[in-house]
Amino acid sequence: MANLHAVRFEESGRILGGTADNLTLEEDPWVTVLCTTIEERVQTVFSDRFTEFPNRVQQVLKEHREVLTDVPVSLLHGDPNRKNCLVQSKDSTVGLVDWEESLVGDPSFDLYRVEATQIEQPPIHDPDRLRRALRAGYRNQADSLPDGYEKRIPLYRIVTFLNRPRRSNSGHRKPTNPFRN
Repeated sequence: MANLHAVRFEESGRILGGTADNLTLEEDPWVTVLCTTIEERVQTVFSDRFTEFPNRVQQVLKEHREVLTDVPVSLLHGDPNRKNCLVQSKDSTVGLVDWEESLVGDPSFDLYRVEATQIEQPPIHDPDRLRRALRAGYRNQADSLPDGYEKRIPLYRIVTFLNRPRRSNSGHRKPTNPFRN
């Protein structure tokens, strides 16, 4: 993940196309990229009953715009989970597949998504140990966590929540309250 985030850009944005050497971006401030991403994903994740959640998250992001300004800008995978990692057995090289949610923006967002979707979800035993290992590995590759990582986690927690609604006993998607903390 740290090696991916070493690919730096001048401006954040949504990836429209291009090649590995020359991406075509729709450049916008990072908070705008996040809000646009939420709008696009609302139709696939939430039914009409839960439209207030994405709207409230967008409002919170805009209210805390200063925390999302002047962030490092890197290539982000957008969906960094185990299913999207291919490990080469001979040298343990990791490759990523499924780039549909990729963006150019704050590497803290990608890193937190790994924590939220791979470490904070049951049935993980000792998530604190795994979190420490993930962060130590990132620091080992990048020399440090992304600037401002800890202070942006609360905002990225609510954005990440929108991408992983819980299922109710009936099998329907049912969000829980991301504002409980």
